[in-house]
Amino acid sequence: MGGGSRGSVDLRRKRQTRRENKRILIVAEGERTEVQYFKGLADYLRASAVNVIDVKIKGAGGGNPLSIVNRAIEELKGGPSIGDRDGYDAVWCVFDVDQHAKMREAIVAAKREKFKLAISNPCFEIWLLWHFCSCEKHVDSTYLRRELRKHGIRSKKIPQDFDFSLANAAIVRVKNTSSEMPANPGTGVVGLVSLLLEKQ
Repeated sequence: MGGGSRGSVDLRRKRQTRRENKRILIVAEGERTEVQYFKGLADYLRASAVNVIDVKIKGAGGGNPLSIVNRAIEELKGGPSIGDRDGYDAVWCVFDVDQHAKMREAIVAAKREKFKLAISNPCFEIWLLWHFCSCEKHVDSTYLRRELRKHGIRSKKIPQDFDFSLANAAIVRVKNTSSEMPANPGTGVVGLVSLLLEKQ
């Protein structure tokens, strides 16, 4: 009788261990800094259950956040729902306030699907800058690109030697962390990165 009891405890432990590494889907625009950053961070953390998907935006300028949400919907189609045993524990859509086309529609669609949002204002580069220094004044993308060049980040590429351990410092420096339309400067990326860090 006692042996059977111990056996059931062991099985329960195995099931819990299987779910320790939460499966997270991150969808961002392809060929951009965001995709490189999250793939690099996942590698750094050895977070094998994190899946980063590039969305190839067609047409001049791109920058349509609704395409990102629609790509996440497509990825889940016909599969398990979010939170199911074999499905993703969370789905995150990453885009910028300066991608203003269809921003409101994208937010509404993401909420309907129970996706989480990592929106940056004005753009993702503010999150990168916070890895290196504080920035609390209103900024634009031109200013951010200029400042990031001082830290070796050029032309929307994450350097191979980027120090992902600085993410902890970036989290502390963020002031506006709203997941929906944060004030400038601000980002909801802090929620996603905090989740990734605490799962390690």
